Formats: sequence, structure tokens, C-alpha cells
Amino acid sequence: MPCSCYPSRYRRSVMKVYPDDPAAGLDPAGMQQLTFYALTHPERLPKITRFLAGRIQRDVVAERTQLAVIGVQAFDSLLQACHSSLSLFAVSLLRVVEMLLDAREHEFQIIGTNTFIKFAHIEEDTPSYRGDYSDFLERFSAMSWRMETPDLEVRLAGLRGLRAVIRKTVDSRYVNLWEQRHMDMVVPPLLANMDDAHPGPDGDHHDEFAAVDAADTEQSPKSLAVTCLKDLLSRASFGNIKSFLQPVFRHLDNFDHWQSGFMLDMFRTLLKLIQDQYAHVVVGELLVHLEQVHQQRGHKAKAGIIEALQLIVEIAAGGAMGPAVMDVFNQLLRHLRSSISEEPQTAEVEVGTWRSLQWWKGAILHTPLAIVRLCCSCCPLAGRGTPVSRSHCQQLSSVFASPHYHNQDRRDDIYCGQAADNEKRAVASHSASLPLASVHRA
Repeated sequence: MPCSCYPSRYRRSVMKVYPDDPAAGLDPAGMQQLTFYALTHPERLPKITRFLAGRIQRDVVAERTQLAVIGVQAFDSLLQACHSSLSLFAVSLLRVVEMLLDAREHEFQIIGTNTFIKFAHIEEDTPSYRGDYSDFLERFSAMSWRMETPDLEVRLAGLRGLRAVIRKTVDSRYVNLWEQRHMDMVVPPLLANMDDAHPGPDGDHHDEFAAVDAADTEQSPKSLAVTCLKDLLSRASFGNIKSFLQPVFRHLDNFDHWQSGFMLDMFRTLLKLIQDQYAHVVVGELLVHLEQVHQQRGHKAKAGIIEALQLIVEIAAGGAMGPAVMDVFNQLLRHLRSSISEEPQTAEVEVGTWRSLQWWKGAILHTPLAIVRLCCSCCPLAGRGTPVSRSHCQQLSSVFASPHYHNQDRRDDIYCGQAADNEKRAVASHSASLPLASVHRA
């Protein structure tokens, strides 16, 4: 009968991967023996990985960095060699990853991220881990928010971790990545990294995000963020777009980005990544957000949303079919009426600065023309969706005939006369191009 104090074979196999001198790194011969033992005795994999995970945890707590790295390398080797039996040790592996991500040393966080990426890349017929990935999303999101230059490697690791979680769970039947709480953790850090190196609302740096998605993607936070969005939005469905857009609007509100080049570039990128048939959802959600901004925030943000709408509506209308276009059209008409009839409050004129007043006037004067262009873009021509009925054209004409539109206070502004002529011409042109069955002229 063997002595009880003598270590089991699986423990001896694990200890052989550690050399006498930690600086020498993982012992190749010992790793080869451990791999052979694990492959020939798969029933021992849970005990092997639990023992190895405990050894890594002790080394991390004691800050024995070299020994901890050797243990993680051994785990990675077992993952690659025994991936067909991943279900036997997936929980132990992810527990090690969580421990490394929670460590204070940046090196441990980067090593833990790399291990998770290897785990995520393994294709499985049956998922070996059906737990919640929210903890990993939270950790990788926090790493992606580190904008200081010394933390660049940690930020890149966090973005790579988010990309791995997205690819692992976006099509999963067991984890719903599109839940609002998950989107609130994924989207803001991606947008923050896309905004990296942008000068802000007053800057003139408006580069296309698509241009940075080229060489050396792994070393650029902006390129990694765009890649993550591409992986996410390429699998988005009609019901998922809304949960994605809410944190986007919240980010633009919190950082006052509605009047910035970043906002325009970001929406161009989103419309390229979203499937064409779902692009009109962006317009509808922007209109809903415009209503909230109108009630809660200033007119500068409202003018920015109108600018974004004007930029994207032609692309969105191209893929919009059926009653969805009519809903957008009706919302546009409502905002057109309110922007024409609205006047600045006395308190705003007295307290606000001259520049704020100019922003107010710009929003009031330019919003009608911008919205009318959107309305006309949502009036599909023959063969491009549902024809606009006569009532919609009559509603547009009634808005232009409104006394508010020809207010005495605006009569001195040259722009108003030009806007009225352009708007009437646009409506007449689109009405004439519609099928006779849809628009009956007097």
C-alpha cells in the first residue's frame, strides 16, 4: 500500500512543468509528460486543472510573477492539447482568468486576457460553459476605459477581451449579449476608443473610422474598437438595434458630442456596419431621442441631432420598406411644425450668451429646411418602397402656409425666403414624381 503522504501521479506531473530556476521558463519535457498523461487519462483533467489553478493562485497572491506565468503557460498548453475535453476543465480555466484579471499587476491582466482569447477561439459543438459572461464584460470594459498613455497595453488587452466575448457569445443560445445591461458595458468603451485622438467639437479632425481599420489593427485602440463593432453589428437583428443605440445616444449626450466631427464619422461607420434593412431603425430612434433632447437639453444638441439625421436619412430610406417609412415621415412632420412655431424663452435670451442665442437661431432657422429634406428623402420614388399618400404632401404644404413660418421676426433674414422657395420646390418635385395612383393633383 503506497504511503499517503506520497503525492498522486497527476500532482507529480503538474510539478514537473516548474523548473528549478523560474527564470528558465516552462520545462518542455515536463509539459510534454503532463500533456501525454492528460490525453491518456482524460478523467483526471478536472483534478489536474484544479491543482494547477490552486498553484497559480498561490503564486499570484505571493507575487511570484515568473512561477505564475509558468503555470498559466501550462494551462494554455493543456487547453490547446485537450480542447476536445474542454467541458471537464472550463470552469477551472475561467476561474484562473478571473483571478488574473483582478490582479493589480498589469502583466497578470494581459496574460489573463490572452488566455481567455484562446478559450474563446475554440469552436465547440456543445458549449462547455453556460455561465454568465457579465463578469468578464465588466472587467474588460474597465480595462478599455484606461485612456492614460502608460496603460495603453492594458487598454488594448481590454478591447481584445471585449472582441473575444462578443465573438463567443453573440450567437449563443445560452447567453444574451443584447441585453441592455450587457450593451451598457460593451458600447461606451468602444465609442470612447473610437473618439481617441479626436479634438472635440471645435476641432477639424474628421477622419473616417473605416480608414483606420487597415494595417496594424492590433496596436490601434481605434481600429480594435471598429472591429468589435463590426463583429457585433453584423449579427444584429431588428429587435437588437434599439438596445445597441441607447448607450450610443447616452454617450453622445454625456460628452456633448452632438456638434462634433466624431458624431458624424461615427454614424457613417454605424450605417456601413448595420445591415441595410435595419438602417431605418437608426432614424426612428434618433427621432425619439430628439423628442427627449427637446424637453431636457439645449437647442445645440437638437441642431446636432438634426444634422445627424440629414446625413444618414438617404442611406436609411434606401433600405426602408412599408409602414416604417410612414412612421418616420409623420414624426418628421411633427418636429417640423414644432421647430417652426417655437420661440426662445425670455429667460434663455436674458441669461444666455450671444453665442448661445446664435445657436438657438441656427437651430430654428436651419431645422425646417433640414427636416423637409429628410421628409423628401423618406418619400420613396417609384420602385423604392411605399408611395407617399396625398395627405402627406398636403401636410407639408400646410406647414409652409403656416403664419409661424412667415413670422415678422424672421422676415429680415435672407435665409428664410430661400428656404421657403427651396422647400416648396422640393415637395412639388417629389409629388410630381410619385405614381398618379398615390398622389391626385388638383
